[in-house]
Amino acid sequence: MSVLIDIVKIQEVQFQMNNFEIDKLNKKKLSFEFKFDFDFEKNADFFYLKCSTKYNYKLKEKDLDLLVFTINIGFHAEDLKKYFLDENKFEFPEEIMITFISTAISTTRGMLAYKLQGTYLSNFYLPLMDIKDLTNQILKYSDSNIN
Repeated sequence: MSVLIDIVKIQEVQFQMNNFEIDKLNKKKLSFEFKFDFDFEKNADFFYLKCSTKYNYKLKEKDLDLLVFTINIGFHAEDLKKYFLDENKFEFPEEIMITFISTAISTTRGMLAYKLQGTYLSNFYLPLMDIKDLTNQILKYSDSNIN
């Protein structure tokens, strides 16, 4: 399956970094969370994917939110509307979802690498991950429809 997909917009929505007094961050205590939200118009060939990333840190018995970063990416693709089921639901083939999710994560990774320069989080990049596995989890959680 071959679909031409363009990025038409990248927008920072939220950047919140909390400064906690931590002597030295232990990478093993750092975890990352992702949340994805989709917005589209049923009869259009574009949609927006909002990618939110959170850096969590386990300190003693507390979980600290070190960072919340959210971007909105606009995508355009021909015949995209054929995947929209109704006003609130769509069903993309796995290959296309992998493209959208991997683009969102890699864009987030690059933007954070730049924004975190010179901060206490500058050496803690988003890790590489199995995007296919992550996409399958998203599809499973959403029952193959994301709204």
